[in-house]
Amino acid sequence: MPSPTVAEGRPADDVDRARDDRSYRIWLGGSLLFAAIVRFRWVFQPLAPDEGGYLAIARAWADGGHLYTRFWVDRPQGMMFTYRFGDVFTALGDGWLRVLAIVFGSASIVAVGWIGRRLSGTWQGGAAAAAFVAVLSSSPAIEGFTANGELLSAAFVTPGVAVAAAVVTDRLDRRWLFLAGVLSGVALSYKQSGYDGMIAICLWLGIAWLFRWRQRRDLVVMLLWLLAGLATFLGLLFLQGTTFGWAAYWDANVGFRLHSRSAVSSPQWGRLALTTGITAGISIGMLGLTAWRLSRGNRRPRSWFDERGALALCWLAGACIALLTGGNYHRHYWVTVVFPLGLVVALVLTGGAPADRTDEPEAPPGWPMPRRWLAIAVVVPVTVTAFFAAFPRLEQDARLEQDGRIASWVKENDAGTNGILLPVCGSASYHVVAGQTPPYPYLWVDNIVAAKDSVEKMVALLEDPDGPAFVARFQPTTDCDKTGRIEAAIEENFEPAATVDGVKVLRRREH
Repeated sequence: MPSPTVAEGRPADDVDRARDDRSYRIWLGGSLLFAAIVRFRWVFQPLAPDEGGYLAIARAWADGGHLYTRFWVDRPQGMMFTYRFGDVFTALGDGWLRVLAIVFGSASIVAVGWIGRRLSGTWQGGAAAAAFVAVLSSSPAIEGFTANGELLSAAFVTPGVAVAAAVVTDRLDRRWLFLAGVLSGVALSYKQSGYDGMIAICLWLGIAWLFRWRQRRDLVVMLLWLLAGLATFLGLLFLQGTTFGWAAYWDANVGFRLHSRSAVSSPQWGRLALTTGITAGISIGMLGLTAWRLSRGNRRPRSWFDERGALALCWLAGACIALLTGGNYHRHYWVTVVFPLGLVVALVLTGGAPADRTDEPEAPPGWPMPRRWLAIAVVVPVTVTAFFAAFPRLEQDARLEQDGRIASWVKENDAGTNGILLPVCGSASYHVVAGQTPPYPYLWVDNIVAAKDSVEKMVALLEDPDGPAFVARFQPTTDCDKTGRIEAAIEENFEPAATVDGVKVLRRREH
């Protein structure tokens, strides 16, 4: 009997493959478009405090300031270089950072979609993964539209995991894990917690050793290739870091996190509970469907994940570890988790039905899963996103509006002064809004509290007749100085000038 063909004369398998490719591209394109539209809504909104602070420091660095000493930041130079480089080659104003978030976020969606398709062996797995990740990672509920370290780092973590997926599925030789290690190193140059992909691959290698999925000798060689790639890039990163002064570089990027803000040093557990609730809330449909799907029939939970699917679970575990070691637990920390979370949910919901259940609905042609399932999965995050898109100011820090009004007031009242204002204890984004070089090295409260010389340097600025002409009380001085020396210096050298948008602004006394 001749093989089945179609009118064009092509084998039926080729036609099916072309149809699957077309369906996948449609869903991937739709996912990218959705995430881009959501993020574009915030292109012309004020920068978040972290974005503004990083941009102010990057500009000061570009003007010849010394990074990690004169201008202090607890972020690796990869992220700071991206801010500095991008600021030079754009004419979009400060909103270029939100465009950067669109580009990096899109790259991660493409990578996760490819991973889903490769691990599941179906276009449906990749399409669903791309859709879920697009909906979750762009959500304003977790600040998915900002150019935060988690989102930028993920643009390198996700292709690193994609390389590992290609090796696991025998699409690429094990030597490609060197590239996965390099990409993990690049991710770490954006955020210290960008090691979730590295943890994922190492966990998979450990499980593969335990269950003998591969020859143990091969697994050792794979690990060595991975570590070689990581060590190569980190070696270059640290070598370049010595140009800033090794002690200052190490203290800013490693010491601060270990001793001042991490899971073992002043962790904000209350904030973790709050942000966990937020993330669980927007993903409640996906989590509920996953639990329901896993409970169908008599299959063991482990039977849903084979050698391939285990990589997705390892990535989710690695992302949770990276999140928990952070210490601050802001909403955007969860951006790290939603990429593997969306992937795992997609693999469960597009996997085969349990053997003893045949009454589950089938997906319509061209859909990765039944429409009802997809609607349940995305209704909450899409609704939340639509709400904040309609009322973007509800999501913003109050200081973002205050920055602009205070900067305008200073411009109108800076006659005979240097026009420099010192935010106390901090509003990092003020300096970008005002177009001023930060007069003080530490722009965030946590940094002021942790730095040994922070109080002395602020007191010196306040007492210097040529120092900042104005002070704005964004926060009580007790938030950053329990000794009272900063407050005493303000009282002695400054006098009330105005209250702008609820913030007290003081002018330097004339002596």
